[in-house]
Amino acid sequence: MSTKEPLAFKYSNLSEEQIVNLFHDVEDSLISIDPFAPKDRDFALAFRNSDDGFVGSGRFVFWFETEKQLLEAIGSYLLITNLYDSTNCKAAFDEIAVFAEQYWKGKIDRCEAIDAINNSAIGNFELQWWGNRDALLFSDEEFPKEIRSGWRDGEDDGDASPLKPDEVEDFLAYLECDYMC
Repeated sequence: MSTKEPLAFKYSNLSEEQIVNLFHDVEDSLISIDPFAPKDRDFALAFRNSDDGFVGSGRFVFWFETEKQLLEAIGSYLLITNLYDSTNCKAAFDEIAVFAEQYWKGKIDRCEAIDAINNSAIGNFELQWWGNRDALLFSDEEFPKEIRSGWRDGEDDGDASPLKPDEVEDFLAYLECDYMC
């Protein structure tokens, strides 16, 4: 039995029309959590927007204090950041919330959750990775290694080794400013 507090998805019981009209609320919510700044936050979410979405096209790293907050953002904000003309956003919202909840409850692992969420969000956004700060800075996972490599050498085939303590501040500044494009 899971003892974790249930996730709260902000828009889970709204109609499709209500969801499509929520862009100002999403903007206010994203501004209030200030997801672009690493500060002292422990969890990172990397994703790409497919088109000229609400937060712009390109790639982004959002930062959260807790993994719960990160998962709630996936189910509450990310889909709507790029859904100006989608006719099936309600179904996609519901599917994404289910997969985030399944991960939270330990029914699927992170890679399975990312794949399932990406399949539901086709054409809107693509999750690339999520995890804690230490994993991004030091792990042998493929995505963190690619990011570190690109930061060190400006290309994906550079040095992907774990960061040294004196590199962390510059690397986080890179994620906040230069990585997003």
